[in-house]
Amino acid sequence: MKFLHKFLFVLLCLSTTYHTYAQLNVATGSTAEEMVATILGDGVNISNATINCPGESAGTFDNGNTTNIGTDAGILLTSGSVFNAVGPNTSDSSSANNNAPGDEDLDILSNNTTNDACVLEFDFIPTGTSISFNYVFASEEYQEYFCTEFNDIFAFLISGPNPGGGTYNNENIAIIPGSSLPVAINNIGPGTCGGVNNANLYIDNFGGATIEYDGFTTVLTAYAALVPCQEYHMKLVIADNFDRVFDSGVFIEEGSFVSNSLAISGNVTNPSCPLSTDGSVNISVSGGIPPYTFLWSNGATTEDVSGLGTGTYSVQVTDNVGCVETASFELEVISLPFELSCEDIVVNLDENGNVIILPEDIATPSGNCGEVTFSIDVETVSCNLGDYDVTITATDVDGRTATCVATVTVIGADADCDTVADACDLCPGGDDNVDNNMDGDPDCAFPPDNDDILDAWRCAPAKVYICHIPPGNPENAHTICVSDNSINAHLEHGDYLGPCEQVSCDEAGFRSVGTKTKKVNQMALFPNPVQHNLNLLLDVDASETTVSIKNQFGQIVYESVVDGGEQNLRIDISGHKFSNGVYFVTVRNDGTQLAKKFIVHK
Repeated sequence: MKFLHKFLFVLLCLSTTYHTYAQLNVATGSTAEEMVATILGDGVNISNATINCPGESAGTFDNGNTTNIGTDAGILLTSGSVFNAVGPNTSDSSSANNNAPGDEDLDILSNNTTNDACVLEFDFIPTGTSISFNYVFASEEYQEYFCTEFNDIFAFLISGPNPGGGTYNNENIAIIPGSSLPVAINNIGPGTCGGVNNANLYIDNFGGATIEYDGFTTVLTAYAALVPCQEYHMKLVIADNFDRVFDSGVFIEEGSFVSNSLAISGNVTNPSCPLSTDGSVNISVSGGIPPYTFLWSNGATTEDVSGLGTGTYSVQVTDNVGCVETASFELEVISLPFELSCEDIVVNLDENGNVIILPEDIATPSGNCGEVTFSIDVETVSCNLGDYDVTITATDVDGRTATCVATVTVIGADADCDTVADACDLCPGGDDNVDNNMDGDPDCAFPPDNDDILDAWRCAPAKVYICHIPPGNPENAHTICVSDNSINAHLEHGDYLGPCEQVSCDEAGFRSVGTKTKKVNQMALFPNPVQHNLNLLLDVDASETTVSIKNQFGQIVYESVVDGGEQNLRIDISGHKFSNGVYFVTVRNDGTQLAKKFIVHK
């Protein structure tokens, strides 16, 4: 049969293109500890490794990914020589007779006499509930001796506690997946034997370019359920069965001997601020045998912990059979951007004509950590009404700063339209804006010489109107007519010069001061509110007439002198001196004065 296969190979080469593979590398001379270390993976502790393999029957291999063996590197145990594994497949009977004895355990399994046994043994303690590793079984007895009694034999024998009860005693875990059948030539091969067909797990290597063995299995996995943290014994053994010829080998994959060890994973919620304790760690545990117990570095014994500040927190997890695993989690602050948002507000002057502006009433910080301190460029407003641009600066505990600007609108009663609230008027209800003698003091509270008292304030020759405010009864204020020489006495009692409630804001802010010689005939302005240019129309009789614009604080922001006659002034208010707010135009000459209010809104 082997001859027929080679004849067919010659014919197929005439019409088939084959991939080019590199050479499998094999080596001998490793110690038992080195052999076990090669296949050792995670979750297993190894001890007491021994090897009893004659001649060159045991070694290591690599460069397997360039071949068709299915695994890249690991150890190779054979019933002959590891060097007979190197391809190409040019022989149907590659053999090495080591003249060595067989193995008693394999004699029992095969019910026959074995020879040239190669044995690697060790003790191990798993940290998980199972053990597994990957391997490939290969043989020169494929295909000639398929479904005969001349089959080489191998086994992976485990001894130790069985989690299902009792103990394993040389339990063979080299079995076909999903069955209890051992991996053997008659159970995995090119066809059916004894009603068993696992051809899907077999690779025919006739004429193979990289491996000498005539056939081998796909990559298989040995598996056993275990009790974590208990000691087990593993025996990896292969031998010739019945005779000493036709090598077989088992390739065991590097690093694949692993246990599903106790494992801890976690999700961290960091504290929101350096001094905050709103962090937490939620963990998940797998592997081992539940239930689990927990011990955190802060003394907590729950699975998850909360109320944490910044720092490192470790947890020790112990399963139901005493396996222990630890993990650590770092909590740190991920700072949010520090920002400040302002809200425009409206405030009322109090009874004393003041209002205190608190930053907390205007600004809201976000992304701050702990205490925030504020500073404000305007804290107190007294008497003057209107809009104020207020800048708030906030600083958090990390030293970060943020600013924002809000408009604070100050309101309050202003019966005489002088932009000064009633609570601050020297003459409540009277026209504090009248200063006919130009001495800088309002005439209602500081009367000028008799000749300079307004004609409109006289009720008869040598008599004037007085707004009498009865002591203790200010709601009964009323206008009376008194002689000039009693003015001071009335003012000392709290009265003021001029009729009560003489000015109404419905008059759109016009002022007519003095009636001796009226030289300012008309003033009009538009638009109102204004954004860019203010148009001011005037009709004046006198030359050297002064036009002034004051802001709500009484500061002059524009002033010009015009000639008599009709005037059409176009004033650019887009400059920096004109911020948003209330302004007053005053037109003044030596005989008259007119005033009018307008609003700038850019």
